[in-house]
Amino acid sequence: MKEGFFNRSGYARGPNRQWSAGLRSGAFLNFQPHAGFETGAPGAASGCTDRRDQQNCGLKLFGFAIYYFESLAAGREVNFFVRDRFASLAPLAAEISIHRVQRNMNAKTQWNLEADLIQACNCDYGCPCEFSAPPTKGFCQGMGAWRINRGAYGDVKLDGLGAAFAAHWPKAIHEGNGTCALLFDERATAAQREALLQICSGKAGGLPFEIIVTTFSKLLEPRYVPFKFNFNGRNSSVQIGNMMDVAVEPIKNPVTGDPESVRIEHSTGFIFQAAECVSAAKMEVKVGELNFSWPNKAGFVTQVKYGN
Repeated sequence: MKEGFFNRSGYARGPNRQWSAGLRSGAFLNFQPHAGFETGAPGAASGCTDRRDQQNCGLKLFGFAIYYFESLAAGREVNFFVRDRFASLAPLAAEISIHRVQRNMNAKTQWNLEADLIQACNCDYGCPCEFSAPPTKGFCQGMGAWRINRGAYGDVKLDGLGAAFAAHWPKAIHEGNGTCALLFDERATAAQREALLQICSGKAGGLPFEIIVTTFSKLLEPRYVPFKFNFNGRNSSVQIGNMMDVAVEPIKNPVTGDPESVRIEHSTGFIFQAAECVSAAKMEVKVGELNFSWPNKAGFVTQVKYGN
């Protein structure tokens, strides 16, 4: 490729050599030719003689056009040779650049967590919502609290922190129009608070949060409060500041009074797939306009793994 604008390594020849490092590091990354773009033509126009040279050179020239457009968008000065020689490719380069920007904006920070979960609501034991049936009282009031044993949002570690929600839905959950309050561990740093908010608000994507948030029409201001967990199987509890107090115990046999051992397997569930069914002997919530108490109703204890 003696007469070509680029040598085999992708570096520019002649006076434009100084541009090559930036081009190789940015303009060609993840580039795929447009379906209607003939890679041979631009290559041939720049002195590429055979088909292989034309294809290689065409890719690089097209990448140069993308660089041209993105430089203009960023307000950077563009070399006159680049401007005159490749401006004709700018419309197509613009299309590729826009897709790149959209792709980067849509990219979600990867997150995952493993946690103990305690959940309670105003339904009868077992909760008919787990069986796609209407809530016991026709509406739903409930809570859930997670003790994160291991978790991360990008590079932000979430190990040992607590997160919780309290919510009211006027009808079944899937019918929406719910009100939700999010509560987070006061020990969390600013970065951890932002990470937990992104996850639990559903903005970071991933189950269960990106689904459950679609059922809310009102989200209260997040609270940062102390969490006190006591996980001991079917005898577990959580106290969250002065806003939430929940304690669960085994369901009692109505005849003998002996503790029952009941589990639910819900392989298509998105909050949990398996859990111990328990009695929420105490379930008190006082978070802003959410104020309710439902003792001796449905409760669940389990461990979960979430992520996006």
